[in-house]
Amino acid sequence: MTMGELVKDYQDQIIVLAKELEDRLYVEAVESSKSPAGAIRYLKKLKSELPDTYAGTMEQVVQYALSAKAIDDVISRLYDEAIKREWEDENENAAQ
Repeated sequence: MTMGELVKDYQDQIIVLAKELEDRLYVEAVESSKSPAGAIRYLKKLKSELPDTYAGTMEQVVQYALSAKAIDDVISRLYDEAIKREWEDENENAAQ
């Protein structure tokens, strides 16, 4: 195995774990809230509890970078779903 293949293998593993984290964050946010806005507030509070700097140990840097990115992606997903749901509700009401 070349060095490039070794690094890519680890990167692929990290991406899989990050996606699992996003899925868990999404479920936790949705289950802890009654609305998309509540889920987003929950995630923003969670993000505010992360270390606020990249300076630190390797573990802190990885924790911040991956967690912050996962939280941001889930927030974007919730926004997109909320907008889509709102449009679907308006279309259903217009059809009635």
